[in-house]
Amino acid sequence: MRFLPQHRTVLIVFAFLVLGGGMSYWFLIRPLHSVIKEQEEDLTKERKRLQKTGYPLNSELLEEEIKRLKDWVDGDGGQPGIRATSQAVLADATRMFMDRILGGWPSASQFRQQAPRTFFHEDFSRIRVKLAKQGVHLAPSVLGISDETSSPYIYQLILQIWTVERLADLAAEEGLAIAPVDGVEVDHDGGKAKAADIRLLRVRGYILADTDKKPYLIEFPVEATLLGELDQVKSFLRKLTSRGNFLPPTHVEIYADDPDRPAYRDGRRIRVTGVKIRVQCSSFFTLGSPDTPRGKAANLPGGA
Repeated sequence: MRFLPQHRTVLIVFAFLVLGGGMSYWFLIRPLHSVIKEQEEDLTKERKRLQKTGYPLNSELLEEEIKRLKDWVDGDGGQPGIRATSQAVLADATRMFMDRILGGWPSASQFRQQAPRTFFHEDFSRIRVKLAKQGVHLAPSVLGISDETSSPYIYQLILQIWTVERLADLAAEEGLAIAPVDGVEVDHDGGKAKAADIRLLRVRGYILADTDKKPYLIEFPVEATLLGELDQVKSFLRKLTSRGNFLPPTHVEIYADDPDRPAYRDGRRIRVTGVKIRVQCSSFFTLGSPDTPRGKAANLPGGA
């Protein structure tokens, strides 16, 4: 069989087709196949991740779930959602001193920025004298601050001493006494009196993200040891979050005032008369209204 020129032409064309096909596969189809394979693997991983969340993968069911969550956040049918509820709770939590603040400043913001040190000094002295008449003697070494305490955040010092005053007033209303601290005395009426066991703890700020420059909520915790009857303690604990008060207890310990005093039976119950209570509670002040109730707590370096 003779190898004609047209045969050579066909072979050359065929060779170019084979070479072109190989190059197309290597440079086009093969990379595209790799991309598709990677996308399939990513889709498989994403599907498994979504399955673990418990949410439906069906679009209609997912839309129903999204609507349910939206109603839960924003409210539906006249019922407030979690957003409005959290804002209402935050407002209630910080309302306790608001009338006093707005009685002296046009706004809470101006109180925070403009409260003078002289006001703190005078109010601290007023509260110290008032409580001393009730038998509650404040000692700076126990309380943690004095009228000479300096801070760039005067409003925090004011709110701290107001918190001490409110706690002492509520205890006095129920006939509870603030226990004395052994070995610590203060000057009183030309003599000495034992210091009251009431202490300010470190101020805490709540933030929503690590990048926040200021907290949206500040907590002013206080701790005290009280003496009284069990019924008085029960009433006192209820009053901490009622009748315009918001000093929620975060830690409570109750002991028999005198362990040697015998308990007596009242029907089926064993009753103890005198008790000692160690309670930690807090007041709050807001610097802004958060969009979510979730947040992080951090100790503030002297304030914010």
